[in-house]
Amino acid sequence: MDDLACPQCSPAVGATINRLLSTAPHSLPLSSQNILVLDAEAAIESCHQAVTEYQRVISLLSAKRNACTVSYRIPHELLGHIMWFSVDTSIGSASLSALDRVSRHWRAVALGTPKLWSFIIANSKTEVRVVETMLSRAQGIPLNVSIWSDPPKSRPLMNDHDLIERRRKEPNPVVLANLLGNLPRIRVLSLRISAASIRSLNEKISRGIPAPQLRSLNLVLDYKRDAIDERDPGDEGDVDVEENIHDEGDINDFELEPPILHVFSGVELPKLRKLRLVTFGHRLQNQLAPLAAPSITDFTMEAFLLSRTDALAPDEFKAALCDMPRLRRLVLAGNVLLPGPPLKSEERPIFLARLKDLKVSGSLTLMLWIVDHIRIPTFADVKLFTQTFPGFRIGASPSSPSRLFGQRIMSLLLERMSRKQQTLKVVVSPVEESHSDEYRMCFSPDTDPDQPQAAAGSITIVISRLSYMQEDFTSLVSALPLDYVRELSICGHEDSSKYTNLASWSVYRQLIGRMKSLRVLRFVSIAPEHLAHANMLLWPGEAEGEHVLPNLTTLKLRDMPLGDVDASWSWSRIGNTEWNGRASDDDPWPSGRIGVLKRTLALWQDRRGPLDLIGFENCNISDAQLDDLGFPNISVE
Repeated sequence: MDDLACPQCSPAVGATINRLLSTAPHSLPLSSQNILVLDAEAAIESCHQAVTEYQRVISLLSAKRNACTVSYRIPHELLGHIMWFSVDTSIGSASLSALDRVSRHWRAVALGTPKLWSFIIANSKTEVRVVETMLSRAQGIPLNVSIWSDPPKSRPLMNDHDLIERRRKEPNPVVLANLLGNLPRIRVLSLRISAASIRSLNEKISRGIPAPQLRSLNLVLDYKRDAIDERDPGDEGDVDVEENIHDEGDINDFELEPPILHVFSGVELPKLRKLRLVTFGHRLQNQLAPLAAPSITDFTMEAFLLSRTDALAPDEFKAALCDMPRLRRLVLAGNVLLPGPPLKSEERPIFLARLKDLKVSGSLTLMLWIVDHIRIPTFADVKLFTQTFPGFRIGASPSSPSRLFGQRIMSLLLERMSRKQQTLKVVVSPVEESHSDEYRMCFSPDTDPDQPQAAAGSITIVISRLSYMQEDFTSLVSALPLDYVRELSICGHEDSSKYTNLASWSVYRQLIGRMKSLRVLRFVSIAPEHLAHANMLLWPGEAEGEHVLPNLTTLKLRDMPLGDVDASWSWSRIGNTEWNGRASDDDPWPSGRIGVLKRTLALWQDRRGPLDLIGFENCNISDAQLDDLGFPNISVE
């Protein structure tokens, strides 16, 4: 070290090393060569010591330099918060593994922020050591865990959902057991698990594990035929391939009793707020009861079953609802319930006093059971999506589900109406991005002006595959309290240039034919040429010489596109020429939409009598266009 320059001054070497470097070993006698070797080794050791000292000084200087950077001056808590927002939600905390290699400071912050390692997503390729590392780094922080089977990389040639599910790759059983073994630490859990994986897990976890922190549970039970693991030849990791391949006997799982997860058996879920239970071919019986908890406020149950006998028994469902008295949101989809008997006179329906949102998607029989056995507050919003399919026609007899369903809806609406107002508002619209025979009807009772805080919730009915249930729709409409409707809004497509065929939709003919008390009619996002085509206000009424909507006083046009008629429009579509002014080659329709609207409105008022008000809402209409219309009863909002 004495022959080396001071590390705080200059990196130049001393005289001894220069002498050794300038000496030619072959010119020295043997005795002198031995001395040279000793001196060289001593100099090398001195150099190593100097390098170590230089490295120490460099490290100290680098730390002082880095302390002046912006990222270093950020408080550790704030930098950790920034790192948390950089988490890739598709792979969870594993996406942060590179943070501990950026710098010592970043590594210290990353390892000192347990929350960063609490978001764990596992699939078939997740290695055991990765999960163990994140569990260790997360320390005692509540965990957000997602465990999913991987979807197939390519879709089979045939459209067979069973084949797709059969090719799913299952998570490593050791990973599954390690994560669910930490259930006391888990706050949010999303789990998709097959019957074979449930059996494997039950062998490792034979009894329930307390879940005192669990607040959200998304459980997907997949009872499809389980897949033999299809790992890529190049896949590496400590996953036990033999352990991850299911027994061939599981290929015939359909013949076995569906297993129940032991991990939730007999344990309390004191903080569970949100529960979502989804089944794909997995029998629902006995699956819901262990999960029902008094703390649940949001419950969703969806079932895509191979057999109707796999659905939940109505009594079991009612018992589960009784165990969830704080429900605010209830969503049911698919064939979740077995057909149940109607409510008997001596039976009391379930009253969900806090429910604010009810959404049911399924058959009319399911909806009929729901509205028959469950009572909800008048302020709750209700959405009902009816589904029917060819071969399962319900019929339109006086006791058919469609008629009974309509009667129940009428009862719900009547009890929601203000005693003073006794009126309804209805919005009818096609369901966007769906089949052309799917429609939405939303019924909203008017609020009592003296009690605006007691506003009633709306009831929305979505009719699917109307072409297969025309008779049922007729029965439904005949039972609805349409005589109370004072305001009707008919909506077109979100893209107002898209053709809205009002004329050929029997939905509108049946609805407005019974709305004899209607006062206000609003068309939303419907082009003037579509109104001219439908000519709705000149449809014949029940009495001879009378038109529909005999008490109509106000017509409102909202978000109506103006400008020129779309170039793709063909006036040859109009077939009701006896109502639309008999346009001809000598008297063609105008090319501008204002001209089309003027001609249509003039025809309507000429045949029906003048309206009290024609209002434009949120329409980009100019003063010149208003002058062109020339009607005295126009308002603009």
